[in-house]
Amino acid sequence: MQNPSAILARAEDVVVDASERASAALSRTADRVQAKMQEVDGRALVDDTIDFVKRRPGVTMMFALSAGFLAGTMFTRARR
Repeated sequence: MQNPSAILARAEDVVVDASERASAALSRTADRVQAKMQEVDGRALVDDTIDFVKRRPGVTMMFALSAGFLAGTMFTRARR
């Protein structure tokens, strides 16, 4: 049976390693998102959104209602 302090030290090493890998992955993802955002034309994104809303008003309304309900629930519970 291993010493409890040795187990704790190993667990800390695993957590630190996982944290470093997650941080590196997040950094790479942020770099890719930033590069993609520089490629995207803001006006084209707005135009695509407007087209979607015109084509699918029901889906848009359900999304807006759902988002409002979730936001209201989160903020109501946060005040309690």
